[in-house]
Amino acid sequence: QDEAQDEKLRSKTAALALVGITPVDLGVDYGEKAAQSPEMAAKVTEQMRHSLGEARADMVRMSEARYPLAKTNHLKAAHKSIVDTLAEVHPSASADEIMPMLIYTLITLPPENLHIISDLHFIQYFRWEQKLTGEA
Repeated sequence: QDEAQDEKLRSKTAALALVGITPVDLGVDYGEKAAQSPEMAAKVTEQMRHSLGEARADMVRMSEARYPLAKTNHLKAAHKSIVDTLAEVHPSASADEIMPMLIYTLITLPPENLHIISDLHFIQYFRWEQKLTGEA
């Protein structure tokens, strides 16, 4: 079932990549400077795509990891790379832009490396329950 869901997600992200979805299309604010011209926005998009390379690499490493803690660590590293990219491109970016950037990272990930649903279910099923809940 996880593989079928991964395949469905691969299909959707491939379609979005084909039409050229950018972070702006997903609601990410590039700031005033980039909003002034399409050329500047394209340059910022390319810079983001390049900067997210480490996040994509962490997603691939997460798929290759064989135990929950390693998968979790790679997911945390991908999150950190996304936050760093946002801070680099638009220092006053908000936390609301992390999810759209994660989605953009998944869209720009080669489809054959996209196993995020299987990985998240693996973490959920095999991680110690007390470690999955935070302090609230």
